[in-house]
Amino acid sequence: MAFVAASGARAGAGAAGRRAGASRAGASRAGASKAGKLAEQVAAIEQIKADRAAKEAAAAEELDKERSAARDAETKAAVQGWQRPEPAPAGAGIVLGVLVWAVARSYIEGGVPRVRKLLRAKFLNQTTS
Repeated sequence: MAFVAASGARAGAGAAGRRAGASRAGASRAGASKAGKLAEQVAAIEQIKADRAAKEAAAAEELDKERSAARDAETKAAVQGWQRPEPAPAGAGIVLGVLVWAVARSYIEGGVPRVRKLLRAKFLNQTTS
């Protein structure tokens, strides 16, 4: 029985030694796995940076296409001879139209003398002849 207990003690010591060896091996494996995880993280970060750069390049290319399309449309409109009217010339046309309407109405009502009277009153501030 003493022999069995002694061999059990030796077996327990051997198991403890194996566990200690396993923990040392586990520590070295843990260091290796930490380095592997770090390398994976660095690779993932680099992949994200590359994807972001590709997205930015695609967005810049799309913006360039939109700008060139707008430029082409403006050029096409200029070549065809029509453009969207600007607000100031459109307003000037309205004012000129009102003046022509007043002169035309004066001509219809009183002829050339009435038009002369209107123009003197309007531009020379002469209301009496």
